[in-house]
Amino acid sequence: MKGGMDVQEQTENIRNELYMPTGLKMKKELFPGFTKDDLIPTIISGIVFVILDCILWMFGLQNVGILFFIPAVGVTTVMFMMIKGELNLSPVDFIRLEVNFAREQRYYPYIAKNEWENVE
Repeated sequence: MKGGMDVQEQTENIRNELYMPTGLKMKKELFPGFTKDDLIPTIISGIVFVILDCILWMFGLQNVGILFFIPAVGVTTVMFMMIKGELNLSPVDFIRLEVNFAREQRYYPYIAKNEWENVE
């Protein structure tokens, strides 16, 4: 006997304990917080910024450094906006929740009345 319990009581205590796993992910992540579903908007933004680069190149912007900088900044901005943190919320999800919260709020004005007015 160890600590006043016999082996049978210890095994029953172990069976009755509830195991709560943490850190489970529903989808496979390419790196922490970034799934394959987040990769699609990142690729689309990359294509959009490359098209924007081509348009700038045709209008005479010949600086190659800026032409590489524009898509790199655009894609990384979109990518970091899609990454989910510890609460499983990305910045875009958080803004969407805040907008929905602000839209659902109701205004109930308080009208102060004299409570002793109608007392007889």
